Amino acid sequence: MKIFYTVNEGLFLLDEKSGHGLLVDGIHRGSALGFSDTPESLLRYMTEKKGICSHVDALVFTHPHEDHYAPDMIPDIYRDKVHLAWEMAEGDLTLSPAALTGSAEKAEKSGAVRPKMTIFRTRHEGEAYREVPHASLFIRLGGKTVFLPADADLISCRENIPSGKKADYLFLNPYQALSPVCEAYLRELSPERVFLYHRPYRIYPGSAYDNLARLAVRRYPISLPELEEIPPMTWIEN
Repeated sequence: MKIFYTVNEGLFLLDEKSGHGLLVDGIHRGSALGFSDTPESLLRYMTEKKGICSHVDALVFTHPHEDHYAPDMIPDIYRDKVHLAWEMAEGDLTLSPAALTGSAEKAEKSGAVRPKMTIFRTRHEGEAYREVPHASLFIRLGGKTVFLPADADLISCRENIPSGKKADYLFLNPYQALSPVCEAYLRELSPERVFLYHRPYRIYPGSAYDNLARLAVRRYPISLPELEEIPPMTWIEN
């Protein structure tokens, strides 16, 4: 599996062998909140189905905040491929052939394993956002499991996470990396790699995000897998 980080919490997950690709929290605004809008180049490639976007089979969103989900920006050709996780039933879901497009249809004919998601409800980080509907996701694709807590309070995650779940890759925002339960949480999930994300396209020295991210890196326990920082619009190397 390959992972492309767009910006904010946008991630494109690709199984090169089967051709399955999922874009999670990847169509959004955010500039008014100190984050970033989805790059115009990505929206153009989606409309034209070029580059990595030729493999986007489904769009998955974790909650309705505009820095994660902007429904009016979604290209028309993908509107029937949208999955709003916070409205979906909790538990395991295997995406059906009807939910997939493009090269994934060819993969179905060859018997390739379809993407699987485990959805569970979580509480959004921050008292002001407690009533915002929110879901966290495990995604199984290409033989790897990615865990995306999205903007969840890690205490809520630990309380609600399905029993026995493990992750190969885990993504955290700075607030989560600073959570008092972060170390115990990561030991339970046993990820191979841990990434710091939910960053704007440009980080200005001394900005709120810059200060928070630097603090998260400094306080992150050295006994855990390295907290890897990733720049926007880049592939995460295996």
